[in-house]
Order: sequence, then structure tokens, then C-alpha cells
Amino acid sequence: MSALGYAIYANGCGNDYDMVRILLEAGGDPNSIARIGDADSNVGTGGPVANPKNTKTATPLMLAIEHNDIGMLELLIERGADVNKPASQGIRYTPLQLACKLGSLAKVEFLLQRGADVRAGPSLAYGGTALQMAAQAGNIKIAQLLLDNGATVHEAPSKAHGRTAFEGAAEMGWITMLEFLWDRACPRGFEQAELERARKFAGKQGHGGCVQYIDLLIIIVGARRRDSVQGRGNERFADKIIVDRRAGH
Repeated sequence: MSALGYAIYANGCGNDYDMVRILLEAGGDPNSIARIGDADSNVGTGGPVANPKNTKTATPLMLAIEHNDIGMLELLIERGADVNKPASQGIRYTPLQLACKLGSLAKVEFLLQRGADVRAGPSLAYGGTALQMAAQAGNIKIAQLLLDNGATVHEAPSKAHGRTAFEGAAEMGWITMLEFLWDRACPRGFEQAELERARKFAGKQGHGGCVQYIDLLIIIVGARRRDSVQGRGNERFADKIIVDRRAGH
């Protein structure tokens, strides 16, 4: 860990920023690599997207998102930290994606106010867009905030080992997030292939309720396809299935 990274980490959730200021004034780069770690926090927890090759490479701003309050983020951004530093060259997430992954609504709001790109692309492997990270965290408030600021439920995931927002929520067992995403995806909904992948991820993790819910959506998508071929709409049928499920019928 660099000296600047250690100063940020050591500060924790306090408000003594003197050492960080001294290092920045002495030429410390707020966009440098502050930490190169050995493993992602998911490794060893049994998390479904854990990756043993995932390093916790982080910039100073990312460390502040992990360990500090809003004041440290503000200090780093004032001194030139890039709020939209891309997820590339060993960095797994943008600052906003990381805040969404950690489920910090206050930091997500702050980063959006500072111009964070809600639709920034994911890293090539094991990453995710801001909305995909919020979906995996099961945080509907953050997901709604992102959608209000231009995110979409159909964003493409990382090319390797990525998950769409719907797939990630299914894999983590967040049935309320699945319902939320489906509601926001209508009337288009999701393609059957994506639903089937989500069902597979949920089933592998033993999330039976999610599997049952996705099975209903697969029925809806199939019925819509048939009615489309026959020139009929199917929205009433789809609405009835969802309403019946929520009513416990």
C-alpha cells in the first residue's frame, strides 16, 4: 500500500485529514494505485461471484469509499481525484460502481452530485455497472436512484463472468430486487435467455423462491411471444400472474 493509501486507510472514519493533505501537497497523486491486494472481499465467503484471481487494486478514492466518510471523498476530489476513473488496467470498479457494491447510499448520492457516470461500462471480467452492483447488493433505494439518473436495466455485463442486473439479483437471492427490476423493465421485460440464465444462477445457490418467481416470468415471456405471433396482446395475462403471486394465490 502506498503512503497516501495507508494514510487514508489509517484515518478510518475519523475527521483528521492532516496527513492526507500533507501527502497530497507533497505531490501525492490522487489517481495513483494506492493498494494492490491479494484477493477480493468475496473470496472465502462462499459468494457466488467470488474470483480467486480478483485483486483489491484500488485508487485513493476507492480506499476512501471503503473506509472513510464523505469528507475524505470530498478532499480527494477537490485535489483532483477522478470520479470517473474507468474500471480497467487492474481496477475492478469505478468509484460509483464500488459505492453501489458496498451499498452506501450516501456515497452514491455524493458521487452522483460530483458528476459520476451512472452508465460507465464494467471491467472486462468480474465487474459490473453501477446498477448491476446495486442489484447484487439488493439495495432498491440505490437502484432506483441510479435509474432516475439514467441507468437502464438492460446494460451489458462484463464479458467474462459478468451478470446482468437481473441475473446478479437472482444469484444473490434478492427476490424483491427481481420484482423491482421486472417492473422497471416492462413492457419490454427481459429476454427468455436472460431469464433462464438467472434461473440457473438462483437454482445453483439454492434460492427456491427466486426460481419459482422466474419460472412465472418465463411463462409470461413465452405467452407474450405466442400472442405476438398470433397478433394478440398479453399484458392482462402477465399482470394477472404477477398480481396473483403477490397476493399469495
